Amino acid sequence: MGAIVCGVTGSQEARDAARVAAALADEFGAELVLAHVVEVPELAADSVTASRERAEAERMLSAVARELGTDADTVVALGEPATAIAGLAADREASVIVVGARRSGLRGGKLRSGLALELPAKTATPVVVVAPDGAARPAAAPPPVHV
Repeated sequence: MGAIVCGVTGSQEARDAARVAAALADEFGAELVLAHVVEVPELAADSVTASRERAEAERMLSAVARELGTDADTVVALGEPATAIAGLAADREASVIVVGARRSGLRGGKLRSGLALELPAKTATPVVVVAPDGAARPAAAPPPVHV
């Protein structure tokens, strides 16, 4: 099995996704890659702000790896999140990409993840979306049919 790449931000939803990704990596003996993308324009990649955000992201990813009790590889990329995560998944020959989602809608019955919506257009790697309750769902899954 190829690597499992998990997009991580500082949110609780991202930490839930990281827990699911770590469990999958453990179950299948796969490499776990925790990734964060710092959104900066290409021309600003060497700026003080980008360096500061990169260092902050590295600390956050290390903390998440410690929380998980894993020696996951941590990667901080620069650029547009979906493009960067898709590129990382290709480089690592990932079997799956795992991302978190937030609840939205009047009763919180819908999941929202911009990254999960953008990734299928950028990669053929399957994307698993982890709901705030920790349940994993395939991205762009058809709605359930009730009879």
